[in-house]
Amino acid sequence: MLAHKISQESLPLFDAYQELVEQGWQPDAPQSIALTALSNLLKALKGEGSIPPKGVYLYGPVGRGKSKLLEMFMQHLPKGLTSRRVHMHAFMQEVHRRIGAIEKGDPLKQLAEELAGEAQVFGFDEFYITNIADAMLLGRLFQFLFTHKVVVVATSNWPPEDLFQNGLNRDRFTPFLKLIKTHLDAVDLSGGPDYRAATRKGWSLYHVGKSKDKLAEAFKSYANGKTEKLPAVVKATKHQGRCAWFTFEELCENPLGRTEYLALIRTVDTLMIENVPVLEASDADAALRFVTLVDIMYDHKRRLVLSAADYPENLCPSGVASGPFLRAASRLSEMQSWQTAPQEKTE
Repeated sequence: MLAHKISQESLPLFDAYQELVEQGWQPDAPQSIALTALSNLLKALKGEGSIPPKGVYLYGPVGRGKSKLLEMFMQHLPKGLTSRRVHMHAFMQEVHRRIGAIEKGDPLKQLAEELAGEAQVFGFDEFYITNIADAMLLGRLFQFLFTHKVVVVATSNWPPEDLFQNGLNRDRFTPFLKLIKTHLDAVDLSGGPDYRAATRKGWSLYHVGKSKDKLAEAFKSYANGKTEKLPAVVKATKHQGRCAWFTFEELCENPLGRTEYLALIRTVDTLMIENVPVLEASDADAALRFVTLVDIMYDHKRRLVLSAADYPENLCPSGVASGPFLRAASRLSEMQSWQTAPQEKTE
């Protein structure tokens, strides 16, 4: 069992972690191992020792503090070292966009050179591979990045070998897997306390069970501002001001996609979704629509209020949508802090 004082070493990450412990953060052995790996990387990045910097891959279930550890690491990077932190989903969108704009030569090689010029250290949140095409693309891109001595630190819900769990042609994923294992040390954070569970008492935008009265109260609070006409393809249960109320069926069981959701969030600051069910493997289409909607709401800083049959990480336990859904679960947890005011628009 760990003592209250995590480490006697005077290391910035351990000192920062000790401050969290003094504020009520519960220490555990997996996080101590992760802190050691990240501290060793910081030393290498400072040029201490003869071992070249090697990245770190933090994995474990939702709520184990992975993103907090990444945040602490990025905050303590040596001065003068360029860095960038990005969610994997947003990074893949950026990669496809930038590759499409490169007209000559090897697009991936050129993009890697550009990225290496922008940051010497990349921190990736929610690392996950959704299809074999992206796996092969990332394999070549990361190979070029590592050639340019770019260091990667990543968080994920899965160990490296499970990044592409349900995909076809999984053998073609092997080269990328070997690359990750060669350039990143994997640290398992499973088994520690669930920090998100401790914060759920303060959730005011996510309601488990029958919560129509709470949704109605929220609607009264957020239904202000000028009412704009919603896109014709979406049918709301209620719509007033910059707030629209839908059932899960209305938004996710109809043939809607990214284009329709983007059009919708341009007319509202707050979306309310009623009765999100526990989704079976056969509900993959609806689950993936929900994931797409959450991603858009997150990226564009829109408030999302909903009622569901269970907590986010339990809503899609199996099937091809289960991996992406955990990313949505993580984002829904983070979005609970957005209840006080509309966020800055990032369109």
